[in-house]
Amino acid sequence: ILCAGLPRTGTFSLAVALDKLGYKHVHHIIRYSKLPDQWYKLEDCSKRHYPYLNRGAGQSVKPYTRAEWDAWIGQFQATTDLTPFFCKELIQTYPNAKVILVTRDFDKWVHSLETTLFYFVFGWVYILDAIADGLSGHHSTIGLKAMMRGFFQADNALQARRNARKVYDEHHAMVRAMVPPENLLEYNYADGWEPLCKFLGKPVPAGGEKFPRANES
Repeated sequence: ILCAGLPRTGTFSLAVALDKLGYKHVHHIIRYSKLPDQWYKLEDCSKRHYPYLNRGAGQSVKPYTRAEWDAWIGQFQATTDLTPFFCKELIQTYPNAKVILVTRDFDKWVHSLETTLFYFVFGWVYILDAIADGLSGHHSTIGLKAMMRGFFQADNALQARRNARKVYDEHHAMVRAMVPPENLLEYNYADGWEPLCKFLGKPVPAGGEKFPRANES
């Protein structure tokens, strides 16, 4: 399952929901943030996915191969949160995957980014975090910044904010164009369990359990 909704669209809520439906090893960076290899792979994949990060380098970008994707996320039954930044390659690599696309009001989405990811990767706090990364070998800040710079085609928060509407719309248009209708669910959390369970062929959780809402802002 490829969850194509971008970060700050309730990705952790969806990860928890998939857990409850019986899926094992649902990828969300919150769960794997303490594993340095995840961040090194994120930086490497970003550099090979986004031409923006290689401009002026005089070299062509070579995207991840199927074997490399399998080595990174093959152990997971579903991916969420940061992997949607590489949706085009993932959809091409796993053409039979079920794809769940969650969208959010653009203004609310970009405001959430400005107070979280933009702050961490484009603000002054990045310098301190990058130093800490270097001392610990963790690499999370550097990997995250590479991905954000590539996706937003930006080197600072002002550029990222200016490009946000364009890349937001292009991302959703790309997913809708690439995924066959029978493999795509455009999902709203307000609709509850039923459309998600129907799409995945899973029974609705018993006892009137509410759809999880986690890590939202």
